[in-house]
Amino acid sequence: MLFLLFSKYRFLLFGKKKFLPSGKTLFVFAHPDDEMLAVAAILWIIANGDEVIVFTASKGEGGLTNDLCLPHELGTVREGELMKAMSILGVSRVYLRDYGDGNLPDRRREITDDLLNVIRTEAPDQVVTLPPSGVTCHPDHIEIQEATHDVVKSQSNRIPLFYRVIPKESAGIVDVEHDSLPITHLVPAFPFKEQTWAAMNAHRTQKEAMSTIFPALAENNKNLLWDEEYYSLIP
Repeated sequence: MLFLLFSKYRFLLFGKKKFLPSGKTLFVFAHPDDEMLAVAAILWIIANGDEVIVFTASKGEGGLTNDLCLPHELGTVREGELMKAMSILGVSRVYLRDYGDGNLPDRRREITDDLLNVIRTEAPDQVVTLPPSGVTCHPDHIEIQEATHDVVKSQSNRIPLFYRVIPKESAGIVDVEHDSLPITHLVPAFPFKEQTWAAMNAHRTQKEAMSTIFPALAENNKNLLWDEEYYSLIP
């Protein structure tokens, strides 16, 4: 694999982009399945022997059921789906909260206090979250980005903060907003397609919704998954 990575990404030795650094990493999201937007980064960190912590602010009880459960059961079902996906990815440290799907903008103070405590407890080397658009412009996604930014930037030890960036030319991803942020780092995703595919399919209730973002699900073809993920280091 190392030879393949060098062959494909030798241009990084001479360009401005770098691989996403390894190190203990906190990923912050709004709902179960949001982690699929950064799944290669999660696997990349773990493959390098470092720890991943995932913070998810709600159980996603306001989403689609895909006729797999009753609406009032969805939060519990999605909790199980998230834990299954985390197990597939090799993530054992998960903070799953219940601030309410669709209610995150009304819970800013609680979320920021919670994130602050998690950061102080876990002492991550870096933090990864969604960009200002939230990728899909979902109010919860935007709220979690803003809360994460405020908490990380309030720390005196200057923890590196990365946003997931999806450029317009990025193949295999549609129906998203493309933030005009500089791409400073990337993650090779192609070595992790099998695990990515398995983790995506763990979110059974959300496959229809996710297929609007990931054509691989709509076409039931893991070969349509992206080859890279892109990130922007926020000063």
